[in-house]
Amino acid sequence: MSSLLVWFRQTAIGRALKSGKIITLEYPEPSKWRINEILDEDLHQMEKGACLSYISVKMSCTEVGNPDSQAMMRVYVQIPDANTEFEDADVRRQQASTVKPRELVAYQTFARSKEGSKYTPQLVGYKEGRQDSSGLVPGGFITSFAWKPVPGLRLGDYSGDATAFWELERSERDEIRRVFKETFPEFTKMGIFPASAAADNLVWNSQDKALFFVDFQDWEETKPQPWKDS
Repeated sequence: MSSLLVWFRQTAIGRALKSGKIITLEYPEPSKWRINEILDEDLHQMEKGACLSYISVKMSCTEVGNPDSQAMMRVYVQIPDANTEFEDADVRRQQASTVKPRELVAYQTFARSKEGSKYTPQLVGYKEGRQDSSGLVPGGFITSFAWKPVPGLRLGDYSGDATAFWELERSERDEIRRVFKETFPEFTKMGIFPASAAADNLVWNSQDKALFFVDFQDWEETKPQPWKDS
């Protein structure tokens, strides 16, 4: 674990992102979610003037008062640029940004599209906040959003190999190929496609014969694309 991650966990914001803590979302209507488990922490700290520095934390959650309502959540927190963590608040405040995480942009785009709920996880809610004067970057973004996990088998792993896909019977692999050919043109109508797309961006629901596109932390704009057999 990096020393910066250890430092983040000791801050007020870091301490609030632990199992058992509650996060409130505001839109499209207020809701409260209890953190079940921290699944991933992704750190991006850059030199001053390069790109925005931030940490994102992915977790599983349960809606407070509704134990049957489960969701995945990610929180993006702006952090100080490299070597400015212990500068005065006025110095860190100058780095403040109100940028919207691209992952949230993607989910909001899907929510506005009739194709979204058919081919991607469904956005549950979100909150776009600002850090207060005692924050890591006063005035910087702290954005939370949740989505419903899609049921099924992820067809690849994070190495890019389609491990799970090739372990299936030939008949089911052919069925997945057929559904992909039908789904791909409809999905691209939404104008978003995962960057470095691979099998791990696909989840196969064998019961419903449905294929979902997942993971949109980084994505590229695309135009509607008809399927072409190569």
